[in-house]
Amino acid sequence: MGRPKLDLTNHASISKVFEIFTPNAVVNTAALTAVDKAENDVAAARALNTSGTGEVAGGMYN
Repeated sequence: MGRPKLDLTNHASISKVFEIFTPNAVVNTAALTAVDKAENDVAAARALNTSGTGEVAGGMYN
């Protein structure tokens, strides 16, 4: 079994992770980088690449 998956667009999931691990720093390398998919599903790309990043950043301060 590999790493668990985390929905970066789900506020409750992000909050739970930060409650459990209480990190001092986070390096977020998650992104939708498949160009064709991003062009065909702009909403999904925006959700992960902008909203997801915002959720992770916000999780550091909650």
